[in-house]
Amino acid sequence: EDSDDELQTDIKILHENLNVPLILESYLLNPTTGFVKWTPLKTPDTYLLLILANNTPLTNLTVDGQASQVKLTPLSPDTAYSVQIASLLGENVSQFSPPAQLDTMDTPMDMDNAIRTMSIIIVVMITLSIIFLAACIFHMIKKWNKAEDIESQ
Repeated sequence: EDSDDELQTDIKILHENLNVPLILESYLLNPTTGFVKWTPLKTPDTYLLLILANNTPLTNLTVDGQASQVKLTPLSPDTAYSVQIASLLGENVSQFSPPAQLDTMDTPMDMDNAIRTMSIIIVVMITLSIIFLAACIFHMIKKWNKAEDIESQ
């Protein structure tokens, strides 16, 4: 029985000494696909992701220890997802990270729209600059012509 207590103590110490990965990014790429990125650790064999739907544990996902990001699919639209991550070394599991929400973020489509909008703004600004420059040149030519008319009289 003493050996079982020692084994439990050893596992507990290793458990407490395992590093907890930190979630750096977590967002929805689209309504059915999520993306999670975390700080890579040197020691884990694998990572364990706990996926929660509407704050209720939904499933676990095991990811290779060399990975530092993963896509989550298929997700159900109109469901609030969050994730937690732990590192695994053999049979030992670290504590889970604090939960991170999968919120909507600038998706590639949103970025395309932002780039398109900025392009339109730039074209409008250049067009207005050209019109202003043309008005200035016209005004200078008109002034110059008046000066020549006065000299010729």
